[in-house]
Amino acid sequence: MEKVIVTVLGKDQPGIVAQVTQVLLDNGCNLEDSSMTILEGDFAMLVIASLPESMNLQEIKEKFNVMNDAMNLCVEVRPFTENKSPSKQNGKNYILSVIGADKPGIVQNISQLLADNKVNITDVETKRIGTEGKRVYAMIIEVFIDESMNVKSLEEKISNLCKSLSVDMTFKPIDSLTF
Repeated sequence: MEKVIVTVLGKDQPGIVAQVTQVLLDNGCNLEDSSMTILEGDFAMLVIASLPESMNLQEIKEKFNVMNDAMNLCVEVRPFTENKSPSKQNGKNYILSVIGADKPGIVQNISQLLADNKVNITDVETKRIGTEGKRVYAMIIEVFIDESMNVKSLEEKISNLCKSLSVDMTFKPIDSLTF
């Protein structure tokens, strides 16, 4: 089965998710993975879907063009090739939460430390919260840590960096769900 990745960008409005998933459903596609968010009034969505054998890439692109025109969105559909993600190896997922005064460099410094230590970031969400004049920056990062890594040593490095950035942090494993 051919897979596609659908990228949707545009001004946030009710019905975007419903319309995208309706196009997929109407055309026999299966939504396999997705991420959706609103960033300061703009909506962003990534969807990986499998196409039925009777449909090709050009056909699904045309179906999304109709929806795109009706909702004034930027929709891109392209082939998706599955890669073996580091998160599918042996290890564990953790959540790193960071909160502190809003200033440049928090995301870059922390993501660089994680990259330098071969830690894969699997999800990031950042927000400025609070009222004008009392804003703080909040970041939640999900990471995958290989089982061979010394987690305590990594946590100490993160803690030291957060202290130097004058931000608070928590670092906890995510318990696995069993179905």
